[in-house]
Amino acid sequence: MTKLIILLVLTLAISGCASPSPSTCQLNLGATKASIVAKCGRPTRTCAIIDQDGKLLETYIYKQVPTPQNISYVYFLEGRVIRYGVKSEKEETIPSPSKK
Repeated sequence: MTKLIILLVLTLAISGCASPSPSTCQLNLGATKASIVAKCGRPTRTCAIIDQDGKLLETYIYKQVPTPQNISYVYFLEGRVIRYGVKSEKEETIPSPSKK
């Protein structure tokens, strides 16, 4: 019985450390970077470029728990969400934040 209680406590402690991924958070187009971090936690990686018009395009990349083979992407233009989604690591290309 003691081992069961210890196992339960450890399981709850470990699962409490995982932050939600963008696929489980409520995301909205136009949301700020700060609101995404508040809802989904810090991204696993970030990258940024300046486009031809001189605007800042940023990507927040989240590896999901418990399925790290799926990766969530959140794209920002000038600090606001313009696109988000999930891709599998098996897919060859990283999605671009192109406007549609």
